[in-house]
Amino acid sequence: MSQIYTILFDLDGTIIDTAPDLMDAHNHVMKKFGHETRDLSDIKKLAGKGAWIMMQRSFKEEITDEKLKKEMTKEFIDFYSQNIANGSKPLEGLVPFLDWARSKNISLAVCTNKQEHLAVDLLKKLDLFKYFEYVAGADTFDYNKPDARHLTNVVEIIGGDLKKTMMVGDSEVDEMAASNAKVPFVLVEDGYTEKTIQQIRHDALIKNFIGFEKISLKIFMITYSLWSALIVYYFIMFATPGPNNAMLTASGMKFGYLRTLPHIIGIPLGHFIQITLVCYGLGNVFIKFPQIQFYMKFLCFVYLLYLSWKMLGSISVTKKKQADL
Repeated sequence: MSQIYTILFDLDGTIIDTAPDLMDAHNHVMKKFGHETRDLSDIKKLAGKGAWIMMQRSFKEEITDEKLKKEMTKEFIDFYSQNIANGSKPLEGLVPFLDWARSKNISLAVCTNKQEHLAVDLLKKLDLFKYFEYVAGADTFDYNKPDARHLTNVVEIIGGDLKKTMMVGDSEVDEMAASNAKVPFVLVEDGYTEKTIQQIRHDALIKNFIGFEKISLKIFMITYSLWSALIVYYFIMFATPGPNNAMLTASGMKFGYLRTLPHIIGIPLGHFIQITLVCYGLGNVFIKFPQIQFYMKFLCFVYLLYLSWKMLGSISVTKKKQADL
């Protein structure tokens, strides 16, 4: 596959609303062992770092027997694994976005702190597994989020480029993993965390995946690697004898500095407008219809030849006028 970008997703609360089934499993365990159940809204206080941490958060100081804790956690996993997709459902707009991403050869993978076999089973039961090239759970490697290697290893395994990768998640754990891996982070609102959106650093904020195509393209286009490439490009454009400098030289010789000043200002301003248009939607056209770029290159080549001819003509005219004087 000719891959261009990679998107890594958290699972619970990010691409799938798993709260109903997680809380059903939690309350089943609490009832069975004679403890108080929780409301569905309590999911934000409990989920986010796997089954063991979820149950630990629920136990708090009420249960101190480590053997009992392990037994209750095992019961949670057993019950949850058998009832994993009763009430869980994808976030709105997810499937259309995944279809779009796959059509654009964007690689997709899941990095979750849920056990791998549970994550795979859930994705298969919701008919989502087919979209992802790799699923890394809490037990896939010897480490997990917020360790950067949970993300970087997946990118390496699927043959991606970390400089063309982003992470989508719903909690500070996902943000920390993205920050440690030095990739852009998209935050899903109302996720499984007690932190506010102001407390979690993010490059973009979404409620669901409706219209996420445009947001993802903007993030991919405005990256550190792009800025460095633009800096090099601008240096070459202004410091070497390319078409723009040649045109300015010819204009200065013929019309003088003041009359050439609008031309000098217009070149960087025009390029700024061009980059802005591409980043805010025009890039979608080129991705959808790549053949347009071929025809534009041909037209630009012809236009440069025309400008060269005009510049040479201007220089000849200038020399003739100077000779007449």
